[in-house]
Amino acid sequence: MTKHLRKYINQILSEAMVQPDSVSEEYAIWTDLGHFDIAVPGKRYNFVLIEYKEMLSEMRGVSNKLKKLGGLENVSDQKKWDILDDFFHVVFNSVKAVIRVGIPEEENSCNGAWEVLRSAAVEGLGPTMYDLVMSKSPNGLFSDRGSVSDEAFRYWEISANNRDDISKHFLDNADNLYTVTAFDNCDVYGSFDQMELIKFATRQMAIDFFNSNFPVEHQTMIEKMDTGLIMYIGDKKGEDYFNIALDWMKNNIENFSEEIPTAVNAWEKHKDDEEHDLFAKFVTEPVTDRNSIMNLSYNTDYAKEAYKSMFFNFYYQVDEEARKLMGDNAFERIFKDGIEEMVDYFFEIRYNRGV
Repeated sequence: MTKHLRKYINQILSEAMVQPDSVSEEYAIWTDLGHFDIAVPGKRYNFVLIEYKEMLSEMRGVSNKLKKLGGLENVSDQKKWDILDDFFHVVFNSVKAVIRVGIPEEENSCNGAWEVLRSAAVEGLGPTMYDLVMSKSPNGLFSDRGSVSDEAFRYWEISANNRDDISKHFLDNADNLYTVTAFDNCDVYGSFDQMELIKFATRQMAIDFFNSNFPVEHQTMIEKMDTGLIMYIGDKKGEDYFNIALDWMKNNIENFSEEIPTAVNAWEKHKDDEEHDLFAKFVTEPVTDRNSIMNLSYNTDYAKEAYKSMFFNFYYQVDEEARKLMGDNAFERIFKDGIEEMVDYFFEIRYNRGV
């Protein structure tokens, strides 16, 4: 895919998606993660996108009915549950998208990103919600390690291939199979032997290292190395490529043994400098393999201001007005204690309609 074609497709996709800042006045974000809270490792958090003005309008009708009954304290227990159910469904009908994320238990792992555990949306707002929550996360998101719906996969696929405003970083396995850093260690989607793209990228990093530091020796190796060994080394990860190439040069290039300590030290520094940007530097073709797409973390912050605006729509509009209409007890039951229930219910009802 040419650079111009990729840019054109990116523009079409961006125009098709509901841009967060275009609806920041219309929607509110309801979440159990406070604006200034730091996400706690091992915990999970919920984000709900609601069309709050319509919700408050519908809520006034239920509130008027409640007033005629003399308030919750003056009705039977069954009637209380009926009123709460009415309020619940008013809120549910205003929900447009939900995302639940999990914070990895190991700090400084998975590139610092949050795992998307559950998501659903209507009216094409799934990608909008992903971008909003991704902008809230300090280091972005990565996909559920278990199962991913076709709609969610499509979002990740587009993000991997057609979103220049989203950065992509590889996730390695817990044993540092491909990279030195532990920051990218994470549960692998699929099996470790299917991580072909990161293996390719680390190999390209090793090739780039030799071309930059020992270009003559590297070219000599390529020209003179046995064909079978060339094919063998051409399917190895970066560390193996480096070691095999270094050994060949030591045995076949005069006086190269003297360069080995320098090469080893330079290679270690090269990995430290390059590993976090392997995707951006060495992946130039569209990614089609599902496992490769899932074994990336994705990050952007362009929707940070839109997220903030929608968060405060809830804090200043919904919290104040809905509390008056519902009463503190009903408000707390639904909006403080019931967010997980709302996300689960919306997911079960709406799941097949989109990410």
